[in-house]
Amino acid sequence: MSSALLKKSLEIVDSGSCKRNSTKKKPKNLIPESHKIMRMVKKKGKMYKQNQIEGSGRKITIADVQNHLKTSKERVEKTVDKLLKLHSSPLEEEDAEELARRAKSGHYVLPPKKETVEPESVFTEEDFKRFEEEYFDDTI
Repeated sequence: MSSALLKKSLEIVDSGSCKRNSTKKKPKNLIPESHKIMRMVKKKGKMYKQNQIEGSGRKITIADVQNHLKTSKERVEKTVDKLLKLHSSPLEEEDAEELARRAKSGHYVLPPKKETVEPESVFTEEDFKRFEEEYFDDTI
């Protein structure tokens, strides 16, 4: 029997002599949402936010949180450095046009296909005529 069923049965039997200690309110969470480390979790095709600190099975220390924030700051710094390097190097016109084409289409644009010219045959039409005459004349 579960504890909930036992408590209900005791309430029915005692009919008010038992105090209700079972309904304790949980203290409200004093940490605002903006200060929590959240991660996105997929369940049944929907995205949910889950508090990374409460959701994990282990306790996270302040040093762990600082390391996590430090790594995110490092990522931001790396991307800013890459953007500054791209800004400082001049682009050629061909590269700029290619970037514009990709930006318009939203995906990789294949370069235009070069037409391949078939190599000319080593044999001339006279050679083919001689070949025909030799083989077809002998058989007939």
